[in-house]
Amino acid sequence: MNNCSVTWLGHSCFVVEWDNIKIMFDPYRPNSVPGLKLKPISVNRVYISHQHDDHNFDGVPCFLNYVEIDCKSITTYHDNQDGKLRGQNKIHILNAGGYKIVHMGDIGCDLTYQQIQQLKGADLILIPINGYYTIGAKQAYEIFKQVRPKLMVPMHYYYDNKGYKDENQLDALLKLFPSAIKTKDSKFNLKDYISGDSKILILDYQH
Repeated sequence: MNNCSVTWLGHSCFVVEWDNIKIMFDPYRPNSVPGLKLKPISVNRVYISHQHDDHNFDGVPCFLNYVEIDCKSITTYHDNQDGKLRGQNKIHILNAGGYKIVHMGDIGCDLTYQQIQQLKGADLILIPINGYYTIGAKQAYEIFKQVRPKLMVPMHYYYDNKGYKDENQLDALLKLFPSAIKTKDSKFNLKDYISGDSKILILDYQH
């Protein structure tokens, strides 16, 4: 498979790069996420999971929009009450040069059997663990066991006085999966982590 790099820009915002294509998931608006500031960057395409300010910034420059990108979506809910609290949420499934990458957005509900089947075979799942605005560490770990991606990366959690406060959801996830890999990097090559057993990777947002 070709090289595919993934960069965490804080909160739920990621950039995926392969074959001179660069896409972004869920950029946050200025001053919408405590302690975080989105770096200036240009991409080919932006995918947004839902219309909340910490996910729907429309000021990211996009170029070469003629590039064909294979990205499908699954409609879910932002809460566990069929969207009555926070509306709908989109899960995006991206084919990045042969890699299956899933961005879960602000999912706040359990997955249906059909949705689990659609996500199986994922090389990477980016999943929130806030526990209030989204599912928490326990539900994220259940999805990890149901889908069995080659790699899972948590997002949308409070750390280093940044983001929305939660009840130590990252620590809770590490207790459930103590063999999780911690790195001080915010960027990684997917091919370096998808061999062998399923893994969880903890990234470090870089200013």
